[in-house]
Amino acid sequence: KKGMVFDNKTAEVTLPENFEADGDDGAILATNGANVTLNGEGKVHATLGQTNYSMAVWATGEGTKVVINGGEYTNETDGTERGTDLIYASGNAIIEINGGTFKAAKTEWTLNCRDNTQSRIIVRGGKYYNFDPSNNTVGEGEIVVPETHKVIKAGDWYYVVKKTSGGGGGITLPPTTPTDNVTNSGSAAADNATTSADLSNTTSTFNGTTTATVDKTTADKIVDKAVANK
Repeated sequence: KKGMVFDNKTAEVTLPENFEADGDDGAILATNGANVTLNGEGKVHATLGQTNYSMAVWATGEGTKVVINGGEYTNETDGTERGTDLIYASGNAIIEINGGTFKAAKTEWTLNCRDNTQSRIIVRGGKYYNFDPSNNTVGEGEIVVPETHKVIKAGDWYYVVKKTSGGGGGITLPPTTPTDNVTNSGSAAADNATTSADLSNTTSTFNGTTTATVDKTTADKIVDKAVANK
């Protein structure tokens, strides 16, 4: 299936719910000075083309700019190194990422630029599977996380967030539930009974202070064990 092509055009696109296209020229291609903004939470999947490229978004050419505000981007690979860049800029094009979810078939090529050009990918948001935009090996200066932002790791995902005075960033990380994360100690008779919950893997919101929101299973265990420990 042919992808979306923006040739010297200005466009604002709301991503379809599920969009799949040949990745040889990018499932979404912006070229020759195009200015394209991608909005919404739709899914973009790049299939492997005849030349083994599977780019979900390709921006190329002087003056070309793509702004990614949302969406979910994936691609596929035959295992070779060639053409597996998920988001790619070349020919002095600029890509700005403010949001979205990015999961590449070969994670080391989640974001990439053509070497020896002025192409740049500027990252101010989004989450990335096993790829840290602030510590990558694709090429010096190609991927830029501004000083106003930072990266937070949670499991296999890296989140790019804006720095705050409290060091937080205002995102909510996905929860996991440890199997034995609520325990009792002491005894009521000795007046030192306590119930403790390991919240290290619960949902955490960073917004100047840290708030831990436990899942229902953990909450129920806290109540049950606290009652039993009275």
